Amino acid sequence: MTFLTSAMRSIFAAKRGRQGFTLIYAVLVTSLLLAVVLKLYSVVVKEQLLSSATKTSEVSFYAANSGLECAMYADLHAPTDQFSFYQPGLPTVPIFPVSCDGVVETVNGTGIDSTNAVWQAICQPLGLTTSQCAASQFTAVFESSCAVVSVAKINATGGSQYQTRIEARGYNTTQCPGSGPTVAERAIRTQYGSGGYTANPSSYVAGRYIFYNNSSWDGNNPAANSADDGAIAPDKQALLPGQTATFANYTSYARGINGIMVDIPATNGVSVNDFQFKVGNDSNPSAWSAAPAPSSVTVRTGAGINGADRITIIWADNAIQKQWLQVTVLADAATRLPTKDVFYFGNAIGETGNSTTDAIVDLNDVLAIRANHGVATITSPFDINRDGTVDTTDENIANSNQTLSFNALQLITAPAQPGFVAGRYIFYNNSSWDGNNPAANSADDGAIAPDKQALLPGQTATFANYTSYARGINGIMVDIPATNGVSVNDFQFKVGNDSNPSAWSAAPAPSSVTVRTGAGVGQSDRITIIWSDNTIQKEWLQVTVLATQATGLYSNTTFYFGNAIGETGNSTANAIVDSSDENAILNNLMTGVSITNVFDMDRDGSVLTNDALIAGNNFTSASTALQLISP
Repeated sequence: MTFLTSAMRSIFAAKRGRQGFTLIYAVLVTSLLLAVVLKLYSVVVKEQLLSSATKTSEVSFYAANSGLECAMYADLHAPTDQFSFYQPGLPTVPIFPVSCDGVVETVNGTGIDSTNAVWQAICQPLGLTTSQCAASQFTAVFESSCAVVSVAKINATGGSQYQTRIEARGYNTTQCPGSGPTVAERAIRTQYGSGGYTANPSSYVAGRYIFYNNSSWDGNNPAANSADDGAIAPDKQALLPGQTATFANYTSYARGINGIMVDIPATNGVSVNDFQFKVGNDSNPSAWSAAPAPSSVTVRTGAGINGADRITIIWADNAIQKQWLQVTVLADAATRLPTKDVFYFGNAIGETGNSTTDAIVDLNDVLAIRANHGVATITSPFDINRDGTVDTTDENIANSNQTLSFNALQLITAPAQPGFVAGRYIFYNNSSWDGNNPAANSADDGAIAPDKQALLPGQTATFANYTSYARGINGIMVDIPATNGVSVNDFQFKVGNDSNPSAWSAAPAPSSVTVRTGAGVGQSDRITIIWSDNTIQKEWLQVTVLATQATGLYSNTTFYFGNAIGETGNSTANAIVDSSDENAILNNLMTGVSITNVFDMDRDGSVLTNDALIAGNNFTSASTALQLISP
């Protein structure tokens, strides 16, 4: 009996063991099935999102196309004694109907009133008068979409020939113009006829600067003169539409924003009337207030970059301070620009740039100034009154201008503008920051170098414009609103290492050009351009985005990025890679570093001896180093 009981116990124990194994097996199988289901679900959701984005884009495009066809049909089929759109210099209202989808549209505009909002939006950017240009606009609503159609009738010479320009912007909504996270905008433009009008291709903004007026750097002279050129802040750059502000876009000057300069070639009597100024401190400049009027606008012919005219605009000391200034250069006969140019500069008195996430002025700034007493260069972040010396006066200025998060200068994101490049980025392709993946995908956004900015024409290069990445320049991104089939043919690339890009060589062809619709700033389209590793290295890359139907730009846009493998940014005067860079890396060995760490050459998230080896193998001299160019 005892033997039987023991045997039965053994059998029951074995059964329990098998039951336990069966349970574990069932859990594993269930987990595997669940993982497969979740992966399939993720794929389906992504496909649905992509499908939805494609559909909304198509709806918007077809709406724009329909609106364009309505305008062209009405214009080309009107009787010789009638017309569908306003004509230059004529007060007559259009009488031949514009019919879209069976509905007769209401055409707004004018051929005689330069204060009319439609005329200002369409004709004023062309630099023409009401006797030369008439503007018309209508909104066509379809079943589930709409289009805003603008028509310019141009007769620049007074002859019998007219040029017609039509632009249609379509939206996947019946409320025009559409806005919101689910709304897509697509635009189509066309023109026919001559009308004796040709946009001046040489008119462009060649330089945008902020300077320390009435400081030691211009002889403490508040008036506009050539001495102001010595007071230009070389480490500051204009914030452009689509960009997010950094310390490079605002000053800490005790007198606030009291002087800016704009370089434009071959102007024609520029005055204060050719500019618009607004001030504010958030990312919605449309709601900002009008800025105080400048005290003077002065033009020095040929004094700007490459012989451009230099326009100096001065405000009274502290009239604009602790906020952002928006500058709009109008497109008119005086500036000769093909379209308006918008940029921003900010001011935060006492700020030393000690944080990349805010512009708060606090005790940390005061202590930083105290720790850096002595003679100062113009780029010193501690010389608050710009007298060439860091002392207790600068401490006191910072101390009396402390701010908190709610009243500090905000690191705004300037809104993107249709027809303009909204963003220019360089990223570390095939690094730990994009999963070591050389292909273009959304992970590349995590590899964008947040401390690097494109070098623009008229600027002088700094460490903010070039990387030290061991793989060279292997990825850039360009954000453009509402593109239409962008490809490699819409770009031009050159490489070189001096300040004469016209003599540079053609760059190696990129391995891919990829567009992600709506993935850029302000829902613009993000264009990712990739080169093979080290195809472009130790030199500058010039990128020109062409003004084509695909890009929708009003004019070509050029910018630059550079590469100096092993450079740690230890000098503001050059980009030479030498033993000082190698030693700096060895003195900063660590793991878990950020993407902006200047010692992580291979961008693997750690500073190791391999990074020092990379620098050591890429030493340069004054003649072979990356040059700090001024294109």
